[in-house]
Amino acid sequence: MADLITGYLFEPSLKPLRPKRWGDEVRKLLRRAEEEGLELAIIAHLRGLDGPGSSLDLPSFKRKLTKPGANLLREVPSTVTFTSNFYIKVSFSLAEDPDSIVYVAPWYGIDEDEPYVIKPCRKGGKVELRVLGDRGKLVRELSNKLSYREAPALVFSELFGIKGVKVTCKEIPLMALAGGMESSNAFVIALIAAASMLSGANLTWSDIFEKALYLENDLLGTSTGGQGHLAAILGGVHRHIWLLGLKGVESAFSIPLLDRETTEYFEDHVLIVQAGKKYSNGKPAEPRTSRLVNNLWVDLLVDEDPVGLRLHGEKVKLAYEYAEALKYKDLAKVVGLVNRYVDIRNELCKRWFAIALGLARDAKISLREKYKRKLEEDPDLSYYYEKEGRALAEDLSLYAYGPLGELIREAREEGIAIMPLGAGGPGSVAVAISHKRGREEAKEHLRNFFNSLGIRELTEDRIREVINMKGETRLKGYMPFKVSWEPIRIIGFRELGLNPPKFPERAIYDPGVNAFLRR
Repeated sequence: MADLITGYLFEPSLKPLRPKRWGDEVRKLLRRAEEEGLELAIIAHLRGLDGPGSSLDLPSFKRKLTKPGANLLREVPSTVTFTSNFYIKVSFSLAEDPDSIVYVAPWYGIDEDEPYVIKPCRKGGKVELRVLGDRGKLVRELSNKLSYREAPALVFSELFGIKGVKVTCKEIPLMALAGGMESSNAFVIALIAAASMLSGANLTWSDIFEKALYLENDLLGTSTGGQGHLAAILGGVHRHIWLLGLKGVESAFSIPLLDRETTEYFEDHVLIVQAGKKYSNGKPAEPRTSRLVNNLWVDLLVDEDPVGLRLHGEKVKLAYEYAEALKYKDLAKVVGLVNRYVDIRNELCKRWFAIALGLARDAKISLREKYKRKLEEDPDLSYYYEKEGRALAEDLSLYAYGPLGELIREAREEGIAIMPLGAGGPGSVAVAISHKRGREEAKEHLRNFFNSLGIRELTEDRIREVINMKGETRLKGYMPFKVSWEPIRIIGFRELGLNPPKFPERAIYDPGVNAFLRR
């Protein structure tokens, strides 16, 4: 008889959103918090490491790679998340203007003295968001393609009908600014959770998870699937089984994967590394490619390119084997699986460009024409094509681009696997994993390798110093990695008599009958 498996079943209720408080009532709560000196804030830790299974949480992957009647553990897309000790802190307070949503995020260039202010208004039965200029004039109307600057207004006004709130992104780890640690996912669930509590809608974490995916994929124009959200909500190390392809709605079964002793063993075998991100006067000097890379991968899947389907299909098995190797501390196997996953991602990027440039003779003519148009019309794709030409179809990959690609090659010669976080790209953060079994031996292995290349240990102060330099600079170095076991933390809301979102109850899954026995 197969062992029963216990985890958290994130299954949204799909009930209509029903806020109980609006406008003045919400502002009374915020004013009371101000008068009583209460800080209203949410602290959410970020997903920290990537491995096989990364990106299988994207909606198209969940649907396309799930076979009807698939076994929940072996044959369904899954992702392992390690929640890091990096976190963001988002606070909520009373805005001076009762009709506006105010957003402050200094590390994203939105300072306290020049906040991003949106005044929502009703037009044709829908909420219209307008950005206010320095003198309070309407400077533009937002199109359907919104950015994360509009996320606070989108959540509070569009979803919950609340105005007069100030949102401040108070703390964010500087390493996460380079991308790949999914701070945007943590930010969005913090917004929805706060709006839910203030409005009295009282959503569960399952509902917040589902609404965050809808908001980011459908309204903010990004491509995300849930691993960053669930890592922030739960903390610790989990294997998330993505159930969209089986259930037809965004849901997940999150299984605690590693105990603390095994986690500490693995921590000693990994480092977070920045291979070299270019900055010019404090701003990234090259366009990020995460959006591009995700789109390339999804194109090959959705368009059912045979080579793309074969490569994508291999990921499901690798994700399962990776989770098992972690449990048994098989670092040699972990390194091999991570290397293969990186290779697949690189091959997918090159396959897309080979089709777009007419070099893949086995591809459908319709796909060649479609990808060629995309290459010509997307300014970021055009930027890299003009820079690298057909090498993008033969030698280079946008996923492991620039210094990161060279570092991956050099590390493999030393038995070290390096995997860019998220969808990678120039300047993305990566994880480095040693195959050595001994904990001290693994630490020395990694540090000696990086030091031999002139890559030194980073601190937050050193990162801040590099980012703030004038002229051209390059951020380069490594940091130790630690798992945070702390679930998402709600501060101050209980003191106002507001109930934090409920966690899902434990569910028991029986692999023998491929079904949940109890929820």
